[in-house]
Amino acid sequence: MDSDKKIEQWVVADILNFLPDATLVIDCQGRVIAWNKAAEEMTGIKSEEILGKGDYEYSIPFYGYRRPLLVDHVLNYEQGWEDNYSYIEIKGQTIIGESLCRTKDNPQAYLWKIATPLYDIQGNINGAIESIRDVTDRRKAEDALKASEEKYRQVVENAHEGIWLNDQNGIITFANEKMASLLGYDVESMVGLSVFTFITREYQQIALWMTERSRKGMRMEHDLQFCRQDGSHLWALVSMTPIITDGVYSGSLVMISDVTERKNLELQMARLDRLNVVGQIAACIGHEIRNPMTSVRGFLQILAQNDLYQQDIEHFELMIEELDRANCIITEFLSLARNKTLELKNHDLNNIVQSILPLINAEALVQDKVVQVYLQEIPSLLLDEGEIRQLLLNLARNALDAMPPNKRLTIQTYREGEEVVLAVRDQGQGIHPDILREIGKPFVTTKKDGTGLGLAVCFSIADRHNAVIEVESSQSGSTFYVRFKLPLES
Repeated sequence: MDSDKKIEQWVVADILNFLPDATLVIDCQGRVIAWNKAAEEMTGIKSEEILGKGDYEYSIPFYGYRRPLLVDHVLNYEQGWEDNYSYIEIKGQTIIGESLCRTKDNPQAYLWKIATPLYDIQGNINGAIESIRDVTDRRKAEDALKASEEKYRQVVENAHEGIWLNDQNGIITFANEKMASLLGYDVESMVGLSVFTFITREYQQIALWMTERSRKGMRMEHDLQFCRQDGSHLWALVSMTPIITDGVYSGSLVMISDVTERKNLELQMARLDRLNVVGQIAACIGHEIRNPMTSVRGFLQILAQNDLYQQDIEHFELMIEELDRANCIITEFLSLARNKTLELKNHDLNNIVQSILPLINAEALVQDKVVQVYLQEIPSLLLDEGEIRQLLLNLARNALDAMPPNKRLTIQTYREGEEVVLAVRDQGQGIHPDILREIGKPFVTTKKDGTGLGLAVCFSIADRHNAVIEVESSQSGSTFYVRFKLPLES
């Protein structure tokens, strides 16, 4: 019987020595009863030196001091021991963990360990076994990968461009903070939505064309217009690069640069060029039309005084009024010419506002509306007083026409950085986005009897004064900002 037991022990010892992982076994008293060859190689401690030892001496080769190992926690569970491990997983009575230890050859080794209790024939626990594997190379590779991922994550998150990834169906799977901030969303709300959710209707066909080219492995670049969460628009240069996985298109990497300022400048230059063309045409033919109109008006006045035509006096007056109206339209056409001569002098913009205010107040009073003026101290500007009066009067009249009775027109002047700003704000219902995109073009109007030249004249006057006009509009009203650049000496 004793010989059978010895044979059994030898078989167990051979099995343990055959295992590639360092393995040790302790009994219920915490004494080492097995220490295989792999454990000897890992620690440099021979089995005959450690067998029968207790009091946690078997932990010294791994930690340099006495402390419980996983086999001890299997036999005697204690609170708080998990903090000693970078990773812990408990499956029933089996414990798996990782911790930074040392081996014979490496003072900073990551060791993976698994421990479980051992049972006798009657099912009673009579010890515990722990296997230990050196996973330092794997952990270093994982740490290097994490560091690399973190580095590239920082690059993506701190990029000046908006970046997103979309899958093969055009669904956004990742967006950086810059992308979310450009569109006024948070990252979480963008992920899972179609890329077409954020592109304006007019540019979705172009976006679809870019996506189809990307599916064919082509890198695309194009200007697109996006719709922000607040309803405003963002112009962006979009670079779309296909992602090919195992030869199959799996999505796109999209980088977006905000070019709103550049695009608005292009639109402004195109609008001003159109204004200038209209103005030049008007300058060429204006006097050719005005001369015969003046003659016709004069003869109509003479004939109207003739007793023979007294019964038609109303018709004569109507004809003269229409001629005067046509003459005003020609005058507005001439105001569009970029090369119109200016009489620039140093003026206080506040004085110009106050000089024309009685006229604006009179028109507001007739329409049962209120005018409020807030004039801050501002530097003098080189202005053509007549043109600035016309600009302000046009903006004020448009604002009054846009509001129902009992509403308020606000006129402000103030300095903002290196600019002097004239702001004209109404309390109307706002400007429709389609009209807003065309604002300032000749003949664009929402008024029944409007010529569509009033705002075009304002933009032309601003351009001649090296100023720009910006428009903000919502359902609570619209504001026109005329921004004059300060002279260098200011």
